[in-house]
Amino acid sequence: INTPIEGQAIKDSFITVSGQAERIASLHLNGRQIFTSPDGHFNESLLLLPGYNIIVIAAEDKFGRELIKKITLINDEV
Repeated sequence: INTPIEGQAIKDSFITVSGQAERIASLHLNGRQIFTSPDGHFNESLLLLPGYNIIVIAAEDKFGRELIKKITLINDEV
């Protein structure tokens, strides 16, 4: 995951979650399936709630093994 960064304070409700995934069968952002480009990059827009937010990205390979990454953010929008 390239952006956002763990613990980041953000001043906007709309953010872009981006990164790269390799050798996956499926990818989910907060339980919603997202898709990668042919080279494995992904960019997804997300609406944050005011205050504390947790973003969960889950990747699964073709053998059913899953990797989960959680990122905590603070929405400081005034």
